[in-house]
Amino acid sequence: MTAPKTDKMYAYYEQQSILPTFARFTTIEQLDRYDRQRSHIFCDKLHLPVQIFKGSRTVEFGPDSGENSLVFARWGANLTLVEPNPNARPQILAYFEKFNLKDKLESLVEVDVAQFESQEKYDLIVAEGFIYTVRPESTWIELFSRLLNENGFCVINYYESTASFLELILKVIHARTKALTGLDSPENAWRLFQAKWNSIPHTRAFESWVMDVLNNPFVRYEYFLNASDLCCKLSSAGFSLYSSWPNYSDTLSIYWHKKELSPEEQLANNLDFIARSSLSFAFGKKLFLFAQSPDEVKAVSDVANRIVTSIDRLIDDFDASVVQQVREDLQQIKKLLSEGDVLADSEAEKQEAIQLIASIDIIFELLAAGDVKGLTDFCNSDAIFIKNWGVQYHFAVFKKKPVSI
Repeated sequence: MTAPKTDKMYAYYEQQSILPTFARFTTIEQLDRYDRQRSHIFCDKLHLPVQIFKGSRTVEFGPDSGENSLVFARWGANLTLVEPNPNARPQILAYFEKFNLKDKLESLVEVDVAQFESQEKYDLIVAEGFIYTVRPESTWIELFSRLLNENGFCVINYYESTASFLELILKVIHARTKALTGLDSPENAWRLFQAKWNSIPHTRAFESWVMDVLNNPFVRYEYFLNASDLCCKLSSAGFSLYSSWPNYSDTLSIYWHKKELSPEEQLANNLDFIARSSLSFAFGKKLFLFAQSPDEVKAVSDVANRIVTSIDRLIDDFDASVVQQVREDLQQIKKLLSEGDVLADSEAEKQEAIQLIASIDIIFELLAAGDVKGLTDFCNSDAIFIKNWGVQYHFAVFKKKPVSI
């Protein structure tokens, strides 16, 4: 029986009776390894030293089973956890008991982010894995502004719209072949993506990935956030961009260290850098538009966005005219990569992006022909398709600006 549609991500997982990020930690060694992974993200990618958590008042929204929460507790945070899925509560409490961190768990609140109320102020807010689905965005942006101390940080991650290019292609492949074969989701996905899945290490089961990505109704364009829009909305709410991964700040800019850019200048620089990174986001590698005029950059960004929105449409309705438009748009991107001024780490990286476009073109040709066997063979043998996953999940850290005196 099909579960009823919901507009809350936690309700989707509650219906599945599964905790999507549950890593089943049983030993201190497992937690140590995970601690190192998280430290790499926060320190090396986001430039937030773990020492900033020591003694902090931190609220984490949507901790799921609590693995990230354990790490924050180890770093010294005093935690308020806000998790609406009742299935998660026993596992969170069991984790904190097992790893002797109960004294760092100040509160575990079983409400949705939109329902959370507190008169307390916090130094850090963390919201990973779901915040992009909360609409309108003002719901959580205004809440974070109320909860944070001045100069406090909020850390989010989310599906970025252009960066979800490759993830949505996987969903199209899965949806189209499933409709043609009538196979159930796990079997259909395993036939298509076995080689791709086995090409990289994982901490979750394949079936969990199918549910978490391929079948997830929230992994769709209507929920994704655009990096430029996000920066604009947070800026209007009194936040400044502190850091992100991939990078949104113009790290190539050089000026006197005593010069201070206005918030408007900082935002404009970030927006230009993000626009010039549209192909980098889409392909998950450096393909920076460094020589193009602003109008040319916008034209490329518009094509990239049209590709993503069209691919998203194909998940529900595999229309031949839309397929043709996607293939034509991809040829425009291929021509730019072949002939235009695009900065890459190496010529080999640029050529790999061009080869990936060729592989995607073959995939759409096989999908349009209804050739499930040919598609299955191709997905399990094409080295470029197998290798490339994209960087659809972005991290961003915003700092609450002090109120001007």
